[in-house]
Amino acid sequence: MKTRQMKAVDYAFIKAQTRRLISAAGGLESAEQVTRVKKSVIGDYQNPTATAMFMPVDIVADLEADTGLTFVTEALVKLAGGYMVRIPNIISEAAFPQQFAIIAKETSDVFERAAHALQDGKVSQEESQRLLFEIGEAINALAQARAILEKQVGEK
Repeated sequence: MKTRQMKAVDYAFIKAQTRRLISAAGGLESAEQVTRVKKSVIGDYQNPTATAMFMPVDIVADLEADTGLTFVTEALVKLAGGYMVRIPNIISEAAFPQQFAIIAKETSDVFERAAHALQDGKVSQEESQRLLFEIGEAINALAQARAILEKQVGEK
């Protein structure tokens, strides 16, 4: 028997996110309409007992493009030890100087929220949720600045 590289729970996580994606696409029949495979095969991709059947990346890409949701991609990024950040739509490259003010505000919000949360020496569940929101806002502001610069230098 070949040895797998990840734990069984990790593969189950991928299957669970695959189920979420198929459900978001409208189910097996709808998923079949926007991919190259039959619904029975799509069913196997989400079936936790079909341990050797995982959705190929082109099918993931089709379904994620169709739904606008990135459940499987985000799961794979998380399992690889990362976080996924969507590339924002750029409104205007002229907005770049103002983007620094937004970055300053959003990162300041993170520090302010963290200082408030740490006043009693521990971070509660509710405070963690608020901090996660503020961190997300700061990351999005930085991603916007990065997207503006990448467009300016001609990167995709």
